[in-house]
Amino acid sequence: MNKKLGKKIITTLVAVTLLLSSSTVILAQGTKNHDELEYSQDAALEAYNSICEGLSIDFSYENNDLPEELGGFYLDKNVLVIQLTNTTNEIKNKYLNYCNDFEDVVFEKVEYSYKYLNSLKNTISTLSRGYKVYEYFIDVYTNKLIIGVDNTDLESIENISTYSSLPISFVESQPATPTAMQGGEEIVVGGRCSIGYFGTFKGKKALLTCGHDNPINTNVTYNGNNIGSVVYQNLNLYPMPFPSEGLYWSYGDFSIVDISNSSVATSNRVVGYGGFTVTIDGTANVVAGLEVKYAGMKTKYGSGTITSTEVTKLLKQPINFKEYVVKGLCVVTASTNLVDGGDSGGTVYTTTAYNRNLVAGCVTGVNRDEKKWFFTPNVYIESEGFEFN
Repeated sequence: MNKKLGKKIITTLVAVTLLLSSSTVILAQGTKNHDELEYSQDAALEAYNSICEGLSIDFSYENNDLPEELGGFYLDKNVLVIQLTNTTNEIKNKYLNYCNDFEDVVFEKVEYSYKYLNSLKNTISTLSRGYKVYEYFIDVYTNKLIIGVDNTDLESIENISTYSSLPISFVESQPATPTAMQGGEEIVVGGRCSIGYFGTFKGKKALLTCGHDNPINTNVTYNGNNIGSVVYQNLNLYPMPFPSEGLYWSYGDFSIVDISNSSVATSNRVVGYGGFTVTIDGTANVVAGLEVKYAGMKTKYGSGTITSTEVTKLLKQPINFKEYVVKGLCVVTASTNLVDGGDSGGTVYTTTAYNRNLVAGCVTGVNRDEKKWFFTPNVYIESEGFEFN
């Protein structure tokens, strides 16, 4: 991650409001802040950010240049849990030195480092030749590499001795469904979807939405009015060796729309719980345990807790059933609404104890049976040159 990007990110993504002519039109709808938590995660998240910056720790892009002793991090409500394979005082102090006197830190000894678990992903290419692999990610809670496979393959894979001796858990899984279909207020690109947030791209005014169904040069309309066209689509960029030939992958699922020649005025607001407008005033880093909300034009709002980051997931288009792969996704276990058709591209954000709303990413898809939804974090969007306003 470059220095400019590292300084800009504190969490991940924004949903916003379009002002068309003299009337105010809310395009991406989301959540309100009247459900304040009984505790605050602000200080724990700040300590986590400080450690990552001070020790140059970067989990994105399946990076393997990580400290040898680091197992991972997660938030347990307002407590920062640091996982280490070596818990000597010298190693602990290495991390505590960057906590800025934050005291709610717990060290958890684990057997395997994040770096080692990352290296086990090399086994997936061989595995996928005989089995249907739907997802994989490192689970900091169990200190294992999780591989999601079709339920028909689960029993036979678990009996393979090669994998039983490794810190790998196989779980039943299925493709996620991207959510750009139809709903209430919307923008129409290749499909109907939600506005994520506004910013600039290559010096021009732009907005962000989902990547699926939105190829380059596609016109974007709102209420029948053309407001621009797609100038960048982050999807299906590289050949993927699993789970079958012909698939392509990308880091994140998003597209960028040039609106520099439209009459659209932009803002940093999003509709929250109960229809009240909240203001997005920053970005956020993501970590397991962080509680987030989303704003989408179909279900309006929802909330949940990030349970995994850097997830590689097989998705299936809801219309033509074409499969594709996205890396770097965050998985959220829902505590209220699940995202639905039309919410793709919508804002994902977190609310601090001081009522600051920090964007963390944009909605990507959902697994209804598992009550989980997925989003693309800011890091991949900003790395392609999109700058949040």
